[in-house]
Amino acid sequence: FPEQTDCVILRVTCGGLPPTDVKVRVWRAADGRAPQGNIVMGMGGTGTGWVVDDRADADAVQGRLLRRLAGQGFTVFERAWVDGWWGASAAGAGLAVPACRYVALVDYLKASLAQEGPTCVFGNSGGSTEISYALTHHDLESRVTLAVLGGGPPMGRVDLGCQPDDADPQWRTQCDTIWGETQTECADRPVACGYKNQIKQVFDESYGSTACSNPMGGDLARLRADSVVSDTSDYAYANTHVHFLHGRADCTEAPILGTLYWQAITTAKSRTLAEGTPHRTISDAAGARDLVESMTQHCR
Repeated sequence: FPEQTDCVILRVTCGGLPPTDVKVRVWRAADGRAPQGNIVMGMGGTGTGWVVDDRADADAVQGRLLRRLAGQGFTVFERAWVDGWWGASAAGAGLAVPACRYVALVDYLKASLAQEGPTCVFGNSGGSTEISYALTHHDLESRVTLAVLGGGPPMGRVDLGCQPDDADPQWRTQCDTIWGETQTECADRPVACGYKNQIKQVFDESYGSTACSNPMGGDLARLRADSVVSDTSDYAYANTHVHFLHGRADCTEAPILGTLYWQAITTAKSRTLAEGTPHRTISDAAGARDLVESMTQHCR
């Protein structure tokens, strides 16, 4: 990696949850450039992977992306949770509560490692979900200027993702409509309207039960209440522009469930449906370019 990268490991405690560790790789802004601000970036799943990992070295699209942002004067923070921000590390608390970990991380980076200027965030798939929960449930809007959500958030409605047929009898029709608008480069049928079985198991770990794979009693109601789009969610962000980056070649349920959040936001927002772009949005040149353009336009 470039000489201007550093690594730190932090322990995060919040929300009555067990402490968990997060690794942060810092790409310092290029020497001689005026400070443009700070960007926190995270990838999907439970958040254990890097933006630039063994699938994408520093010379691949993601590496060039981070070099470009640093070259423009941004300090870039890659985060990788050691045990995940959700899943087993949630200790049965579900999904919305553990997103406090992201807010605690952003607060620390702003106070201790950030340079001058605004703080903006990007997350892909599960990474877009932790940002979404932080906005809807944990007041992230008071901390960041721009939030870019790539490939999701797939937890837009967890009950629909876990049980697409039982949670809402109209969901399959709505899902097919959204698919036809957003994922026009996907020919797969039937449409992916819910999570795969192996993903449901991770949701179960987050709840400490079979709430996702085999809900009982009030489980579906709990999943609905614990979604990004819920009756208690905040959709108005006076200080934060929210940009959605969805790939037209992303053939998963994530952009479909994420569109429900896109529709709910009542303040400044935008969306790109990027051609040729898969679920890992910034692995493709078009997705990476859209992220740079979003940061250049709104992270100020």
